[in-house]
Amino acid sequence: MSMLGHGLTFYVSRPPRSKTHDYIFHLFRVLVVQSNLLRPSYWPHRLVFFFWYLFCFYIYALYSGTLTAVLAIPAYEKPIDGLVDLPKAVAQGFTVGTVSDSSLEFIFKEATDGIYKQVWGLFNHKDRSKSFFQTPDFGFPKILEGKFALINPELNSEVRAAKKGRQKYYIGRQTFYPQGYAMACCKGSPFIPKFNQMLRRITEAGLISQWKVGEIEKISAGSYSSDSPTDRRPSAITLKHLQDGYIISVGPDFNTSSDSLKTGSTSAFYI
Repeated sequence: MSMLGHGLTFYVSRPPRSKTHDYIFHLFRVLVVQSNLLRPSYWPHRLVFFFWYLFCFYIYALYSGTLTAVLAIPAYEKPIDGLVDLPKAVAQGFTVGTVSDSSLEFIFKEATDGIYKQVWGLFNHKDRSKSFFQTPDFGFPKILEGKFALINPELNSEVRAAKKGRQKYYIGRQTFYPQGYAMACCKGSPFIPKFNQMLRRITEAGLISQWKVGEIEKISAGSYSSDSPTDRRPSAITLKHLQDGYIISVGPDFNTSSDSLKTGSTSAFYI
């Protein structure tokens, strides 16, 4: 800007009178998103100012965007939400465990390829006592002692976590290995249509989930870890919290097959 000002003295009768330190100060004001007090009268100065304004705009936008992205990175450790997260967790020092001689161990052990086969290789086979336990009661203390991920049935884990303090554990969002439960009757039993009708009504009314939540809350209320209000953590808003303001009407589907009556019980992670 100063060199342009000296050059303009040879072509114009009234050259700009701003000094070098004035240009430095005002260009710095633009860089920190302050208004510019200089009013150049000639197009060379205006052209340089235009590109400098544009440059400062991009620098400011990139800086603010990068700063926001860096501050948005969570400070806590990323949880394990599925089987695909286990290899990376083991590389970071986690130990994977489950109940020995169970259906969970069987599906990993007998897998020939895929993620199940990959997870089977993540267990500690040299010292089975670190990865395989007779009951979940031996695996749950390991979760609180260090980096440990326990693969266990979801409902079973929720009940045990409620007894020990639910806020101490994290359950993975992605479940796997669905199971179905049904009432077994002899062939030609006259009770099958009535059982199907009652089970369908119970499932459609959401009573199974409501009963499960109620029983877990009873266990949590009786555990010593939930007595302190400081240990409570915010929970996600569900339909239960909104039932005072809304009424949802759902018509039953009388053509629902008996296969849809099976309720899903899946396995999950507790970390």
